[in-house]
Amino acid sequence: MANAVGRIDDLVTEYLLYRGFHSAAKLLESDSKNARDKGFRVDKILDQIHVYIANSDLQGLVDYWHFLDHRLFSHLVPPHEGAVHKLEISLFKMYVIAAVQSNRPDKVNEFFEKMTPQLQGQSGWNEWFVLPFLKNPEDHRPFTMYFAKQWQDTFFLSLHNFLSAVIRHMPLPGLLNHGEEAKKLTRLREENARYRHQLRGVAESRTVSTHSTSHDISTSAPPGGLGSELMDDFFIISQETQPQPEKSQPKSQQLKSFIRNIAMPPSPILGKKATAAVAVSSASHQAVPRQKLSTVDDSSAALRKSGKNSGASEKQAETIPAVTGAQGLCVRENPTKVKFENTQSASPRHVAPLRSKDTKSAESPHSSNSSCQSAIRSISAQQPGQNSPKSGGFRVMTDVLSRNSGMPAPFLLLSQDEYVEHHSCVTQCQFCPSGDTVATLDTDGVIKVWTLQPAPVTLVTTMSKTRLISEEWLKNSDTRLLLGSKSSSIRLFDVHEKKTVTEVTTDPTYPRITHLASDRTGKKFVSSAVGGKLAATSQPGTNSPQRSVCVGKLTLWDVDAMKAEHHLAAGPKDVAVNSTSFSEDGRLLLAGTTDGSIRLYDTRRRESVTTWSAHVGDVYAVSFSRHGNSCYSMGSDGQFVEWSLGGGNRIMDHAIHAGACGPFVLSGTGGYRQVHTPKGQLFAFSADGQHVLTCAQTGGLIYQFQPQGLRRVKSLGGHSSPVTCVDWAMSSDYNTCVTGSMDGRVMLSTLLTQ
Repeated sequence: MANAVGRIDDLVTEYLLYRGFHSAAKLLESDSKNARDKGFRVDKILDQIHVYIANSDLQGLVDYWHFLDHRLFSHLVPPHEGAVHKLEISLFKMYVIAAVQSNRPDKVNEFFEKMTPQLQGQSGWNEWFVLPFLKNPEDHRPFTMYFAKQWQDTFFLSLHNFLSAVIRHMPLPGLLNHGEEAKKLTRLREENARYRHQLRGVAESRTVSTHSTSHDISTSAPPGGLGSELMDDFFIISQETQPQPEKSQPKSQQLKSFIRNIAMPPSPILGKKATAAVAVSSASHQAVPRQKLSTVDDSSAALRKSGKNSGASEKQAETIPAVTGAQGLCVRENPTKVKFENTQSASPRHVAPLRSKDTKSAESPHSSNSSCQSAIRSISAQQPGQNSPKSGGFRVMTDVLSRNSGMPAPFLLLSQDEYVEHHSCVTQCQFCPSGDTVATLDTDGVIKVWTLQPAPVTLVTTMSKTRLISEEWLKNSDTRLLLGSKSSSIRLFDVHEKKTVTEVTTDPTYPRITHLASDRTGKKFVSSAVGGKLAATSQPGTNSPQRSVCVGKLTLWDVDAMKAEHHLAAGPKDVAVNSTSFSEDGRLLLAGTTDGSIRLYDTRRRESVTTWSAHVGDVYAVSFSRHGNSCYSMGSDGQFVEWSLGGGNRIMDHAIHAGACGPFVLSGTGGYRQVHTPKGQLFAFSADGQHVLTCAQTGGLIYQFQPQGLRRVKSLGGHSSPVTCVDWAMSSDYNTCVTGSMDGRVMLSTLLTQ
């Protein structure tokens, strides 16, 4: 770590000089030289301790040990605090022995005069109070060991090892942790490449036997089964490197092989199995008539010709059937269960040709790859409901083209896992800072904390006598969770210990803690409390008529003390706040209120910087952009707007699908109707800030930011009721999205960036 600190200091100094910040570079150099932590170099720390002992500087030694205790030892868990206390006792004994050996009786007397109140009553010091009155203390049995050079060397060696271990396990800032993460990633890539090489050799040895027996396996497979053995993800990786089928192979075999390859996941990026797979098999090579395949090829050629003649602006109607053979269809509905459906008992389906504006058909001279590409374009154009695992059709886990554009889709859907432990509407879902754990909350006040890998497993279930209505992870911890109730209380819950660490009572005038938000350091958070009273108000800066809104209280808290620091006023009548968001540095705070306005606060000065009218009705969700110079909001008027922070100027109104902003409606038989007002996160950005995940009727919907507006690029699907909350894991290595819906189901979608 010491080498990394020095290297980072040099890089920062080089950057400051490059920018022309010479005074800042000089200050950094000066502070680095005078740094008491010595750049976390253990040898330098011990040298400083040796200097204090050699000079008999008691006050300097005590101050330096207190600095080490605060800077290094404060990160230790309680079982290791005893070791720190023992080292402290040995250090002070070493100081006394050194003063005696240096013939400094005045320093010995000074030590006992100043330290007696602290040392009195501690075990191990009772016999030492007579030492100043002994003529030759080294000859007395209780002190002989401490005058030996062996004990002194052993003490400094133990102190050296202890400091090294503490520094090695300290939490690192982002700059220092970057190198370790890069080394880890390089090591994993090398290991992955080694495994690929080994599996490629195994696959090549099996290629000959596989091709020679493929025909026999296809003809002898029982009804309802697969036409070939199930292959794991690593075998698929090796198969991706195999050559394409020869042109002399029958077109029906090429088409089946291509669809099987796109149905199975291309790689085990996250170690998860795909949530759906498609396998088409027949009793013989003549199970699908060649005439129908030729019709598909002919229509594909006509479609390409039509696309060239009419231009990219013309819309083309493309359809592709579900190919059903004598062996049936294999549908994998979840990562752990494979279901075989016999399509013979289902309604018959026929192979329909592709249709385009150019209806001329001729014998196609192209290979079957062109027809397969047309098939994929048609599959990707299905509605989200048709793609859901429970829709009855088959699902292809890949997107070659985006839904409304000829541009390549930016994501592949690798897998989807379903979490079904909730029995009411899911109101909030959040990843922990590392993205390994999810906390979900429903309208019954039940909070579930569950892990992602290898499959969703519940770690903790918690609830309260007073119903819980809000949650928030501390951004510096994967184990600390803030919980807000409807009865004037906020709890700090430890997921690992499965218990409440601290519980505080809030202002009973505003009993419902509807929203919690932590800053990036995890040292501060804000709470939005709502009372039962109504206030008549109008939007700031407008002449709109007054309407009744809930009053509330926005409070800034200190996490360590769990104490309210300041009340942040939300207008003259303190209207309730629905959503908040901290900036990356924690200095700014956004707040969306029930009167349709957005307020920007300076958390250091603890005052409102600016306020502007944003939506007609409630502002349901606000968030800073990834680059931090603008913000986004969603309101009850159905608008998704980007704002500038300097005065709240409207940058762009992003056209978004209906129902993305709530309220969400679930209808059923017999006139059943349920309406849910948004309580959680309505949109979430990807790690690079180029994409946004939103709520939709049957699953999450991903858009890409472009200069002209939003481009719809991916529908996640998987839900049968409206999605009410979303989140996107903040990791650049992979993309994991979570969506919660009104029927209590939570879908975890793993995406691969193309």
